[in-house]
Amino acid sequence: MNIQSVAALFLVSACIGGCASPRIAPVDVAAIESMTCTQLNAEIGSTAAQISSAAIRRGNIRNRNIPSWVPGADKAVSLIVERRTAQIESLQASQTALTAARNRRCT
Repeated sequence: MNIQSVAALFLVSACIGGCASPRIAPVDVAAIESMTCTQLNAEIGSTAAQISSAAIRRGNIRNRNIPSWVPGADKAVSLIVERRTAQIESLQASQTALTAARNRRCT
């Protein structure tokens, strides 16, 4: 292995390992319907914090200055950014469902 291959392997594993996140579970309608208004508010706040955190991490990954000579670095960064975008979209769907439930039941 040459130095470029080692550097690329290290960079990709560091980005993927450090930026990997657990999968977001789909919205559980039964759980949402059984929540009280206080629980809904708390969950909406928690989801908003998760969305902000994921967006910040996505921006940090996108703004990394990775040398152009590292093979596969651009592809790794784009895959991680796509994963973060999917996570944000899933969290936004959850938050929309929570907000709709709160609007229906809570005054």
